[in-house]
Amino acid sequence: GVAAICSNSDIDEDNDGLIELCTLEDLDAVRNELDGTGLRHSGGTKSTNGCGGGSCKGYELVRDLDFTKADSYRSAETNQTSWTAGAGFLPIRGVFNAIFEGNGYTLSNLRIVRPTESRASLFGRLSSNAHINGLGIVNAEVSGRSNTGVLVGQNNGTISNSYSSGSVSGNISAGGLAGTNSGTITNSYNIGLVTSLSLIDPSQAGGLVSWNERTIVNSYNTGSIATPFSTGGQAGGLAGVSNRGSITNSYNLGSVSGHLPGNLIGIDNGGGRIENSYGSVQTLRLVSSIDSISIIKSTTVTTAELQSPTANTGIYSEWSPSDWYFGNSDEYPILRYSTGTNVNYLACGQSQQPICGDTLRGQDVRLFAISTATSVRITRVAEGETVLLDATRAGSTNYQWQYTGSASLTLPTTNTPILRFSLPFNVVVGTTTGLLPFRLTVNDGTMDTQQTVQIVVNNVNDPPTVKSTDHQVVVTIGTTVNKQILVGVFEDLDGDALRYTATGLPTNSNLILSADGILRTSGTSRIMGSATTNTASAAIVNIVASDGISTATTTFRLLFNAAPMITDIEPIATTEGEVVTIVAAVSDANLDSLNYLWRATSGDKTASILAASLLSSATLVFTVPKDWASTTQATLNLALSVGDGTTTSTKPVLVNITRVNNGDLRTALTIIESDDRLTIATTVSIALASDPDGGGTSPTYQWQICLANADCSSEGQWQDISGATDDFYQIPEAEAVGGNQFRVQLSYLDKQGYRGTVHSEALSYQAKAVFVRLKLFLEGALQ
Repeated sequence: GVAAICSNSDIDEDNDGLIELCTLEDLDAVRNELDGTGLRHSGGTKSTNGCGGGSCKGYELVRDLDFTKADSYRSAETNQTSWTAGAGFLPIRGVFNAIFEGNGYTLSNLRIVRPTESRASLFGRLSSNAHINGLGIVNAEVSGRSNTGVLVGQNNGTISNSYSSGSVSGNISAGGLAGTNSGTITNSYNIGLVTSLSLIDPSQAGGLVSWNERTIVNSYNTGSIATPFSTGGQAGGLAGVSNRGSITNSYNLGSVSGHLPGNLIGIDNGGGRIENSYGSVQTLRLVSSIDSISIIKSTTVTTAELQSPTANTGIYSEWSPSDWYFGNSDEYPILRYSTGTNVNYLACGQSQQPICGDTLRGQDVRLFAISTATSVRITRVAEGETVLLDATRAGSTNYQWQYTGSASLTLPTTNTPILRFSLPFNVVVGTTTGLLPFRLTVNDGTMDTQQTVQIVVNNVNDPPTVKSTDHQVVVTIGTTVNKQILVGVFEDLDGDALRYTATGLPTNSNLILSADGILRTSGTSRIMGSATTNTASAAIVNIVASDGISTATTTFRLLFNAAPMITDIEPIATTEGEVVTIVAAVSDANLDSLNYLWRATSGDKTASILAASLLSSATLVFTVPKDWASTTQATLNLALSVGDGTTTSTKPVLVNITRVNNGDLRTALTIIESDDRLTIATTVSIALASDPDGGGTSPTYQWQICLANADCSSEGQWQDISGATDDFYQIPEAEAVGGNQFRVQLSYLDKQGYRGTVHSEALSYQAKAVFVRLKLFLEGALQ
């Protein structure tokens, strides 16, 4: 069914008013028509085929799409590399004002890495009328500046039956599903890591949203949330900050860390409401700061209390079985696909949609009952030390240890009660102590018992480390663009803020190292220096990074480069058929090897003019076709780009082409005579095509006669035959005189509008003997 729906030119094959998205290029095209009334790919035209006169109202996925798989693309060769590396996929910016129906399908391995951009999410902003339903985003990597979420940066509409996994980080604020919520989020969850990395207070991070100003209902989070660098960071299991927002029938299992950590809300700005919602017991509260928030039947609860009954009883008595599946006593509740009463949804099961009551994909929040019969003896340990966990239990035959945290830690394979391993020096990041969680499964030959164990680890300072060395930075003279040198060069496994110093910067370079470790020009002045490509004579610069205890140093070579210079090229005037030679004056202060590229930026038939030309030198030679200009004068815009491997300079060149008439037909017309009937032997259409300015149209005919004994080489002896304007001519008796000559005059318009007139070869009429004898006989009879 998907193959059929994706191969049809009808963009709404199932006639549900939603445009089918079959490839990642189709998803990318959503940015071009944010109201969902048509489909327009980059560089193409808007299509509404199948939308019933423009009746489409949004988009729908018709299959799972994966950014790392070639079969998810229309053109993997063109887009897969750029969309999975570097900055990744470009966010769908602007205000989305339509329906996006996921139909329960997923987008996997979405990458958006834009740390200086706000709302760096799949959808930047939803209007109050926008609706995203049934969409899962799996294993995402998303980072932005503020209002950063995996699915939406700023939600003013409705998000439902949707979920996210992977990681999302914001320099100021981040939410697992949406950056900020001023609309409604329902029947949705996040299981990914959420981090706000700002050094500026305050920063916000929330499992679902960083800010909640409206409604969250029937939702949960199991991912970890942290604001590790901010002394005023606000982190919450579902929302970092609530500003008059409400949270209903929801829960959080994810660990929360920061200056103001709350199991459900980091901080309340007043007027909020939490109802029938729960957070797991940690060293946190339901909400870290209570102002005028209303808390109704909501609290932090134990693991045993959170493990659900098999129906909506106990703490879940207000939760609807239409929205939640309660499973068995070993499980937390998970979400069902539910449309509620929202009229924007199609009926469940219609077209591609899931069945109402089906559980959403990707959910796994199982937590088994814990036995206290085991004995685990641990002490506080420090990074770098050896840990011994002893869970010896009489009668047990098999033990399985599993590390369940997010830090990088590999355990030895063992089925014994004793677990011995060494702690890495970077297992605790950003805090003085950390908790490492483990799960122990014990089997006594009859049944499994599982126990959760946590050990406290002291952070031992990790010095900054250099990730790459002996690199080279090229600074272009005359530019004010900042050169960011230290990104990706240093790292600190503790997450400490680093301070930078530099030695060896040339005094005439006008470059300084700012406190954030970025090499910039001082003030607004332009970079100065002496152009060089000689590595040996380049400045050797040392950058030192310090975490306040230890330092690390990296060295690089600083080269100053001058961009190639192209002298302005005066406009060129030419005519059709002429050979044009353009010689560009180019120089480079570094004496670098240069590469050239001539391009035609506009003008008819540009490919045919430049295809055979030498486009990779300072000189361009081409011939203007004789049928170039369609009007009196045509314009050809050219551009020359010259690069030195680091920078590229470009100059425009204007060529004005004057139209000329390049002559008439190159094919001679021949006529023949049969029974006194003259016809054109040459095929007229072929003859017209021989005009050098392009095939002629609208031919007209005029037959002419030159009488016997006249000088037919003189045009003055040729006379138009009245009324003889057909493409043939029947010679009347009066003209059937031996020695008379006939020809046809052909008039036409060539392709450029010039009128051409040509004559056929002259045919001399030969008198027939039978005709002469008959004439004499008749004359004698009359006498």
